[in-house]
Amino acid sequence: MALSSVAEVFIVESNQLKDEQAGDREGFALAEILSLCGKKPQYRYIRTKRELFAILNQFSSSGYRYLHLACHGVSGGLALSLEDLSFRALARILAPHMRRRRLFVSACEGVCRELAFPLVKNAKCHSVVGPQRDILFSDSAVVWAAFYTLMFKIDDSSMRTIDIVETLKPLCRLFRVQFGVYFHEKSSESYSFLKVDAS
Repeated sequence: MALSSVAEVFIVESNQLKDEQAGDREGFALAEILSLCGKKPQYRYIRTKRELFAILNQFSSSGYRYLHLACHGVSGGLALSLEDLSFRALARILAPHMRRRRLFVSACEGVCRELAFPLVKNAKCHSVVGPQRDILFSDSAVVWAAFYTLMFKIDDSSMRTIDIVETLKPLCRLFRVQFGVYFHEKSSESYSFLKVDAS
């Protein structure tokens, strides 16, 4: 893995086959919006766990700091087009690639302790961020586009956890959604959790 990183978003998307046929690609739309904002996102579409392994190597080699997973949530994990992954298995797959990176998960109930704890506490991932409840496909696309646009307006070269939380607050109120933010505490070498919702 590269020792330094750049403040860019690497998007990995995997949808159910019916969504593929309908052309519903939230991650692709997000890549287009980030490009309009002057960023240089990389976008990959996958269907299997084997492809995910290969793409994560590309993410590491890219030097990009932010990994964005766009897929569907299932009970206890995430769904790729052709197979499901438990949160525990996903954490094991992601761990070698997430040191000093940030993970954003766009999936219903996509962020939980089972996924975040191994990454933030053990792999030293800076943060794991995403919905903690069901979220409409249309709402998710708009929330993430607004989130990244606002974050890069705050600082085009870095993200701070406090800015992530403060940027999510009005978006969660507006769309009545709940996000979870797990983050690494440098001072104590532990992790913390914040819930961001419509309140």
